[in-house]
Amino acid sequence: WMDVYGEESFTSGKWNFEIPVKKQGSIEHSVDKKFTVDGFPIEVKKLIFAPTITIIQYRFMPPTGDKYMNDLFFEGIQTKKKKAEPTLFGWSVPIPSENGQYTTFQAAFDSLYFEKPKEMNLHVNSLYYTKNEPLKVEIDINKPFPQTFEYQGSTITIDKIELDSPTKIELTAEMNEGRKFESLHFEILGRNNSMPMSMGMMDSDGVYVDQNGKIYNLDEIDQSAYMNTIENPRYYQTKVSLEVMGEDLSEEFIPSWLQIHGYSGTTFLDEEIQIKVN
Repeated sequence: WMDVYGEESFTSGKWNFEIPVKKQGSIEHSVDKKFTVDGFPIEVKKLIFAPTITIIQYRFMPPTGDKYMNDLFFEGIQTKKKKAEPTLFGWSVPIPSENGQYTTFQAAFDSLYFEKPKEMNLHVNSLYYTKNEPLKVEIDINKPFPQTFEYQGSTITIDKIELDSPTKIELTAEMNEGRKFESLHFEILGRNNSMPMSMGMMDSDGVYVDQNGKIYNLDEIDQSAYMNTIENPRYYQTKVSLEVMGEDLSEEFIPSWLQIHGYSGTTFLDEEIQIKVN
């Protein structure tokens, strides 16, 4: 602390105190609630009520077609007396599945431990998915850059390539109205479709877009505040910087193809799922 002369003073000693706290154990309920959102079958299998948090455990089958679900976003849990808000900005956390046929997640919400609800409504507001839409584009290292092409109605640009070990590549994706993809799943191939030994993203940039289509640049907003206050934000990647390394570390990697496998996006929902607690 500061003494009367404005200088730091220290003292040593021992002290202790007791706080009367009673630990409450969590309560688990098995659930067998099945529903479908955007064509994907979902199963809620467990509810966990703890003094500080509520957890819903759900699962879904791995992908079998060209579109598959990555995650669900929840607006909250509504009981007769209270609405439990989601934590972690609405993201769910993957957990090991008891059955290898399923992908299992846990979503966390405010505590309903002392409410002891017998039934509740789970509000699903969006779904994050991946769509397989392959496109293979040739990269001509002998032609000037930038080199552009169209993908899903937007312009993708290979801005520049610096041959080295590793080779540096910069790509941008046009942010136009109605853009379908939020991020791309792709890889860089060498001559004769050879796979690189490694490909790493060194930097990226993007924008947030709210549900009404308003665009926010990252340098214009506080990310944490935005995620908490703006309804259903989506992040659109607009620029990536890569480093690609070939098998021979002493030689420069020469890119010949950009192989796009597909893209990720969000579908907005407004689903109320009624769950009864046994």
